Amino acid sequence: MPTLLPTLVERNLQQKLGAVSKQIPNGTIATLDRVQVVNSGFTSDTFNTAFGGAISEPVVQAVKQYYCDIDSPMAWWLGPSSLTGQHQAILESCGFTLNERDVGMTCQLLNHDHVEIDLPPGFSIRRCVSVDDYYAFGDVLSSIFDPIDESVQAFYQKIGDSSRSACPEMVYYIGYHEGIPVTTGALFLTDVAGIYDVATRPEYRRRGYGSALFKHLVNEAKQAKYESAVLVASAEGAGIYERAGFQKDCVVEEWSFTP
Repeated sequence: MPTLLPTLVERNLQQKLGAVSKQIPNGTIATLDRVQVVNSGFTSDTFNTAFGGAISEPVVQAVKQYYCDIDSPMAWWLGPSSLTGQHQAILESCGFTLNERDVGMTCQLLNHDHVEIDLPPGFSIRRCVSVDDYYAFGDVLSSIFDPIDESVQAFYQKIGDSSRSACPEMVYYIGYHEGIPVTTGALFLTDVAGIYDVATRPEYRRRGYGSALFKHLVNEAKQAKYESAVLVASAEGAGIYERAGFQKDCVVEEWSFTP
């Protein structure tokens, strides 16, 4: 049986995925058989997401039909309260594909020292405040997809144009190298500080930009007096965050379906 209590990672991730509906005009969020479902208005599994729920064939079919009705691919994120011995077989039988099996991680910031960041030459970090910053954020984040995900660019353009203040708990940062946007990161601030969207343009990787921005996010959360930070990492990348003081907390899976 799944646990009745979600982890800090799970709760923050659910709220962060749901925040898409606050940031985009006409975006919607609903609960379907205890599953959170988001329709961003884009045809994109980056923003059209389901979260959680008790996995059974009727529930899975209902969620599947929801996204068939809007004719959009989707991603279904499952934390430990949804993972059972039967969920994989049920999802696969209904046409879902396991994309990722990730690691939810936590860090107690009260015990975490402020990190002095040795910024690479010509590199600077700033919080997104202008339309251009949001455009740059979307441009960098979309570049990590192959092919480039144009819906990601369009999403952040809409935020920049119309709704930057609609979701104050979502805070975006952009790293520039000599004026060129090269890396991104975000904080989703609830009862904990969630770290998301740490990404670097492929041609600018292995220069320390992503690492510097990640450390900046941790420092920002600590300075804001948050006691805990959470993130979701790939199994391969978890070691990087362990060395930064994060601990493995739970398994998080991402499943996809395309009508």
